[in-house]
Amino acid sequence: MATAVLLLVGATTSTGSDPQEYLPARAAPPADVLPSGVAVQALRDAVYFAGNGVPLAVAVLARWSALPFAVITLVDARARRRS
Repeated sequence: MATAVLLLVGATTSTGSDPQEYLPARAAPPADVLPSGVAVQALRDAVYFAGNGVPLAVAVLARWSALPFAVITLVDARARRRS
């Protein structure tokens, strides 16, 4: 269920085809935190704006990758304790 929600909301707010300024007001904030919107904006910043927003985008994407890694590590540690 979470994958479906993130896919639908992420695709809508990815800003790949239209800039964030063209999104409705309620759809603009998720574009700043969801991985698809952040990645597209980072690529755009790297190409057109000398990498101005890239460090912030890398930080957001690192958080998105660290959370699943932490969850997998915890689940694996619990499974090893039970065995």
